[in-house]
Order: sequence, then C-alpha cells, then structure tokens
Amino acid sequence: MEVTRDSSGRHTRVYLKAAHLYFAGFFVFMVISALMLALPSPYHWLPFILVAGLLFVAAAVKFPFAGLFAYLLIFFLNPNELFPIMSRIPLPYEKIIAVLVITGLAINIAFVKKRFELFHLDYAFLALLAAAFVSILGASDLQTAWDQFFKFFRIFLVYVLLVRIADTPGKLKAVIVLYALSVAFLAISSAVLYYSGEFEFKQGIQRARSLGEDYVDPNTMSNSLIMGIPFLFYLAKAHKSFLLKLLMLSMLGCCLWTIILTGSRGGMVGALVLMLLIGWHSRHRIRAMAAVLAVVAVVAAAMPEQYQERFLTILTVGQEDEYGAGASAYGRINGLILGFQFLLHNPLTGIGIGNFGWHHRASGGDWTDAHNLVGKLVGELGLLGVIAFTFFLVRFVQNIKYVRWKYLESDSPPDFIFYTTEAVKLGLIMLLVQGLFSHNLYRFNWYVFAGFLAVIANLVKIRFEGRKPAGETAVETPTGEASLPAGQHD
Repeated sequence: MEVTRDSSGRHTRVYLKAAHLYFAGFFVFMVISALMLALPSPYHWLPFILVAGLLFVAAAVKFPFAGLFAYLLIFFLNPNELFPIMSRIPLPYEKIIAVLVITGLAINIAFVKKRFELFHLDYAFLALLAAAFVSILGASDLQTAWDQFFKFFRIFLVYVLLVRIADTPGKLKAVIVLYALSVAFLAISSAVLYYSGEFEFKQGIQRARSLGEDYVDPNTMSNSLIMGIPFLFYLAKAHKSFLLKLLMLSMLGCCLWTIILTGSRGGMVGALVLMLLIGWHSRHRIRAMAAVLAVVAVVAAAMPEQYQERFLTILTVGQEDEYGAGASAYGRINGLILGFQFLLHNPLTGIGIGNFGWHHRASGGDWTDAHNLVGKLVGELGLLGVIAFTFFLVRFVQNIKYVRWKYLESDSPPDFIFYTTEAVKLGLIMLLVQGLFSHNLYRFNWYVFAGFLAVIANLVKIRFEGRKPAGETAVETPTGEASLPAGQHD
C-alpha cells in the first residue's frame, strides 16, 4: 500500500498500482501459455508466436524503422527464392511482419503523436490504385484480377510504410543502400551461377538465371539490374571514401556484365541508354561522355560472340531468324495494337487488371501479354487508368523539379539527398524506356522510387523552408503548401 496526495492535497491510499497490473497480467499470460503448451502439435507453438509478436510490436512502436528494415529485407531479397527451405515454412512470415509493422506505425500515430501527413504522390498512387480496383468490375477473369490487385496493393503498403517511417536522411540512406546491395547481390549471384554452369539455353544462346528454384526471367532480371545501376553510381559519387567508391563501382560493373549474360537485347539497349544518360548529366559532360563511350567500346569488344550476335539482331525485321528478334518485335507492336482494341471493349475501366493475357486467349490468341507499357495500361485499366497514371507521372516529375529547384535556389552543394534525386530521375527515365519493351506497369520500382522521392521532397521542404512561406504562390510544394520560385522573392 502506498500513501500519496490527491488533487486537494489530502492524504490518500493507493492499493493498486500499474506495476501490480503488469505482474498480474504476466501471471495470467504464463498460466494460459502453460495450458497451451499441452495442446497437440503445431498448436503448442502458439504461446511462443504470441510472445514474439508482442515483442515485435513493442519494438516496432519504440523503433519502427527496425521493423520496416526487416520487412524491406524480405521485400527486396525474397528469401523464398534464395533459400527454398523458407518457402516450406507453414507460417506466412512476410505477411505477419507486415501486419506487425503496420500495427506499430498505427500505435505510433495514435498514441505517440507521430505526425501523419499526406503528400501529392500519395494522392497520385491512391488514384492509380482506385483505377486498378474499379477495373476489376469489367474483368474477364475475376480471380486473376483479384490476385494481381492484391500484389499491387502490397506494393502500396510498402510505399506507405516507407514514406511514413524512413523520414530522416539516415533512415532513407539505409533503405537505399539496402536496395542497391540487393540489386548487386542479384547480379553477383547470377554471374556465379552462370560460370558454374547453371544457366538456361534459349533463343540460341546461354542466358544467365537468378538464384532460387523459381528463377526470374532473364529479361525481367536485366531490367531489375538496370534499375539499381543509378543508385550504385550516385552512392559512389556521394561518398568521399575511395574504397567505398571502388566497391560501388565494382558492383555497378558486375551489374553491367550480368545484363550481357542474360542475353536480353532490351537490357543491353537499356544499359547503353543509361550509361549515356549518366554521362550526359555530368558537370563535365564532354569528358564523361568520352569515358562512357570508351567503357562501351571495351565491353562490346570483351562481350562473347554469341551476345554480340544477339545484340545485332535487334535490327532484324524478319520473323524466321535464329534468335527470334523479328517475332519479339512483332509481339511488342501487336501488344500495343491489342491494348487499344481491348480499350474499345470497355473504354472506361478496361478489361481488368492482370487480364491482358487471359483476354487475348479468350479472343482466339495465345497467353502472350502486352510486352509494352502503353498497351498494358490502356487495355487493362482503361481511360481511368490512363488519367491516374498520367497524374502519377506528373506528380513524380514535379517533385523532382521541386528538389532540384530548391538546391539551385539556395546554391547548396550536391549531397546524398541531391544525388539520390538524380538516381530516382534516371530510374524514372529508364522505367519509361523499359516500357517500350516490357509491360512494367505493376513493377515495384515505379512506386518504391516514388516513396524515395516523397521522403526526399519532404526533407528538402523542411531543410530549405522550415515553415510555410508567406506571400503569393507560383509553385506548389509536395505537401500542398506554396512557395515562391527563384528570382521572384521580394
């Protein structure tokens, strides 16, 4: 019993304190756990799972970034592919971790008074998600549509968690380094497999494959490697340490070489375009472009003959060539035409998310997908999807311009945040380029990069503005607040 004073200053006795409740709750929990341990397998594991979940939620409340990092580690690396034994675990551990991280974030917002702010990219992503959901109403195959929508919704959750939790330069840097290293790991592990004799022979050449049982398609893998190259390059540029620069550039070189080993002509063209873009964006443009051309020449000369021939077939127009170049090009053009034909079937909502191949098959064709971004977008999501995706791209570009403008206006030297914005910009360009060769509408890079950019824009706003400026507005900030453009201050 404890003696204390009430609000009027009089002595009062406290018979029940918070510590008493904690001990009582712990005792009850131990009794219930002991009873549950007597249950048959696998139910006797429930107490341990419950304890682990409670500890994870507690850690997520206190250290939400730790939970996010663990989840992104799974999201980027996909341990089910790296370690097939993980896929045989009876529990959906990825979903459990995601739910716990979301719970921790919700508790932080509700009780720890963490600020919840909506950004313009949030609205753009929500609009696209809504268009995808509405498209299900006109889907030919509802099950396929629902499956694809839930995969897309998973990416939306990753975006939400990333933007809300990785809200400092240090946290953002940790996430971006994790992403860059995951791409480098894919390149290195695939190259090791290739030279160990584990590859697929397709379209007349040896093609590198990824680690794991259900390996990634070589074309998809080459696109993934291209997406990571800008981040590896600008991470090297943002650090002064020679060893770090050398490490990042070595991993970049491995990505380029593995792209060649995949035998993907779209990947080879994409890598060439990306290298030229990196050189073009350099302050020393002429010297950088000369260096890029020299690297390209060396790589082209060192490239095995089968890949040189594969690359040259990109100009082949016939359909009966050894490498299938003409048929591949025809498939992309046909996918674009089919996309607009499907749009006419249901102009407003399209034929349904994920339904392109199914609808093509139902129309008398095969299971081939669109093989280009525009055909996929107009065919599956209709006019609502076109409007929403255009809105998403506009907001994406506006945020990039805002960050660059703030650095130029304040005459601030380039730092990690600025270089990351450059990497995101090149990533956006390459996603659009890849859209000419692949149906990458639901590829996670679009939306994870948007998450990077939303965090960057908010950090830049806090750093350079501090608060909402007064006066007339000509440019909107990412949070909807107004700011005067450079050269128009009083």
